[in-house]
Amino acid sequence: MQLNTGSIVSHVADRRAQDSLNIYDQSATLRRFETLRNKIAPLHDALLKHPIYAEVDSLSRLREFMQIHVFAVWDFMSLVKRLQHELTSTSLPWMPPLRSRIARFANEVVLGEESDLGLDGKPISHFDRAIGEAMKHFEGDAGAIEGTKDSAPAFRTQIDR
Repeated sequence: MQLNTGSIVSHVADRRAQDSLNIYDQSATLRRFETLRNKIAPLHDALLKHPIYAEVDSLSRLREFMQIHVFAVWDFMSLVKRLQHELTSTSLPWMPPLRSRIARFANEVVLGEESDLGLDGKPISHFDRAIGEAMKHFEGDAGAIEGTKDSAPAFRTQIDR
């Protein structure tokens, strides 16, 4: 069997061309990132100046905020899961979504919210993180949300019964 050196040379040339494209892509990516950063800068500044920061000025106010915020997290997840159900395929038999980009966006939001990373680096939902890590760390009262969660049939699983 003879070695085809032409294909090796061609492969090396292709690889060098690919490497130069990667450098170009990195530069283009950095430019897009800077454009995006400049575009959202006013929103970022407005967020940092939000009045909530002045209102949450003590540990007791932080605990109070967290006790309310966890309901907002739950509500948000309920809305996102509804969107996921409407915009993606969550039933059987599986069918491709009508709008793949929107389906991907909805799935990415759900992925991040349902399996965020905890302080230990392990997956945990944003909801459980708010209760399990944040509320416990700041000794917040999770009784209201736990009571609501326990009484909601949607949170009951076969394991809980």
